[in-house]
This record gives sequence, C-alpha cells and structure tokens, in this order.
Amino acid sequence: MRNGLVATVVYTIGGGVVRYYALAIISILIVCGCNNVTLKGDSAYVPSVTIGKSKVEITVETICWGADDCMAVFPPEEPYDFKKTDLEAFHVTDRDQEINIEFKTRPKPLTILARIEEIPNYSERGPNLTLPEQKGIYTYNVLVFWAGKKATTQGLANYRFEIIIE
Repeated sequence: MRNGLVATVVYTIGGGVVRYYALAIISILIVCGCNNVTLKGDSAYVPSVTIGKSKVEITVETICWGADDCMAVFPPEEPYDFKKTDLEAFHVTDRDQEINIEFKTRPKPLTILARIEEIPNYSERGPNLTLPEQKGIYTYNVLVFWAGKKATTQGLANYRFEIIIE
C-alpha cells in the first residue's frame, strides 16, 4: 500500500459542481507508530469548534469509520454529496480572531482540511483557521482524516458550520 492517500470528493452546491481535494500524507506517523490506536464507537468524534471563547454550532457527517468501512469508500466510485443542513450561523464582529477546531478524544485526527463554499479557491489546513476578510455569510466544510496502521484510513468525516462576518 502507498505511504500516502489522495482522496477526491466531489459534491454539488447550488447546481454547480465543486471539487473538494484533500491530501493526507500518513507515512511519517505510521513509521513512528504514533497512531496505532483504533477508533472507538461507530461514528466520527465531535470536535469543539470555537471563535474566541464562543462555541460554534456544527453538524457532523461520518463518511467512513473503521478500516473496513473506509476501504469500501476509497476510491469513491461516485461523487460524494455532502448533506445540506440548516445551521445557526455564528456572528463574528472581531475579524482578528481565529476558528479553533479541537478534538479531545484520542486518537487525534491526522489531517484537518477546510474549504469555504462561497470562496472556490479557499483551502486551509487546521486546527486553526483564519476568518475571511470580507463581510458575508460563509459555509465551512472541514474534511478530517484519521490514520491507521500501514497507511490505512481509519476514519473520514465532514464537519459543517456557518459564520457571518459583520
């Protein structure tokens, strides 16, 4: 098996297709044995997402959980369509703050990759994300990978939230 994983997930937004590329390089953590713990439960861990000291409402979508489940997903045969959900948008008045994504449950994820639906070329690695400079409503999709033994993917989840920059 390769020492890395490249996943292309395609989803539809408002009739147009946006490609969501995520790259997770696993080899260093696998070689040093830092991620030999298996995931617990049957769905993705829920992080704490905050801006400053305030908590942001998120939705969690488990794409795969556990090595066997993830092996059935990669490579995706069909485009993956992220579920649209109604979210309570978080209002931001101080743009000097960051979005912080914190997982308290172990094992910690290997890769956190954020995309903003309203900014096509935006891509940023977490756990700390910068806020957009322009006023507006922004919907974040945060794709998170957990690595397993021998370069396997143990888990993959999408976290979704909205913010309003005032």
